[in-house]
Amino acid sequence: MTFRKYPSLQILVCALFVALFTGAAHLLVGMATDSRNRQQLTEISEQMLRRAELGVDFAFMALGVVAETSALDASGHKCSAAVKQTLRSNVFRHATIKDIRLLDKNGRIICAAFPETITSIRFSVDIRQAIASRNAQIRLMPVPNTGGTWNSLRVLWELDSQSYLMAIVNTSALLFDTLPAAIRDNSSAEVSLSGQRNGSNPGVSKSPGSPDVVALYKPVGWEHAPQQIKTIPARSERFPLQAKIIIEKAALNAWNHKPNQAFLILAGLLGLAFGFLLAKAMFREPHPVAAIDKALAAGEFQPFYQPIFCLQTSQIVGCEVL
Repeated sequence: MTFRKYPSLQILVCALFVALFTGAAHLLVGMATDSRNRQQLTEISEQMLRRAELGVDFAFMALGVVAETSALDASGHKCSAAVKQTLRSNVFRHATIKDIRLLDKNGRIICAAFPETITSIRFSVDIRQAIASRNAQIRLMPVPNTGGTWNSLRVLWELDSQSYLMAIVNTSALLFDTLPAAIRDNSSAEVSLSGQRNGSNPGVSKSPGSPDVVALYKPVGWEHAPQQIKTIPARSERFPLQAKIIIEKAALNAWNHKPNQAFLILAGLLGLAFGFLLAKAMFREPHPVAAIDKALAAGEFQPFYQPIFCLQTSQIVGCEVL
């Protein structure tokens, strides 16, 4: 069987390796795309978490400045004009802070930078529901949900056994333009408190819409089954905060999975070259020495002996084998 006598086998081998190389290339591109997508979503979760941590840091700095002011000490932790001015000036210094309030030991609001924003429903705070962070001076609480939105976070600082300072941090910008447009209609993002509150079960994960959510993006009317989603979490080491992206598996599998034509063509050409060389090696004509050895082993040679005579003596001195 030689290379030239069986061109159909050559074509079959070449086609087989073109298909193998192209399929392998498609599989590798898909795996690389999946890994890149997961990495990008992990980075987005961590970015949301860093924004939340930065908001708490700003609140902590503002509360520290307020706690050290002489106006607060001179008032005996009462709502004097000087205290109110101090609270307002620190709110104006930080765009992420919506309000700073002075509370008594029972969580009742004594003074606020903007008292006109306080309703009768929000006139007191259940401090027992605050979650401690790694820094013992900082405790976090969500703001009760009103109107279906989560856009605030409470940061508590214990001044003494009789009073607290509380900053209201604006979290509405935490999720602003974070999710890529291609998956925005098939995914949700949230930042929530991750520690245990009084009466809560730390083993139960928070779902979108739970009281501990402080920032949430969710497409209108978007519902999903647990087995159809992929969750990408990120957890803070400094504060009781966690960020989470929930995306439909179908949307994740389709995201960025466009065939790379150039890469597939290159893989096909490599498969064609490999198949051609392999087919040529498989079906090449045998070497003459190898053919002789094979014929000898198979007993295909029949010898014919021709004698050699000496002309002087007329005797047979040898022979030739034909």
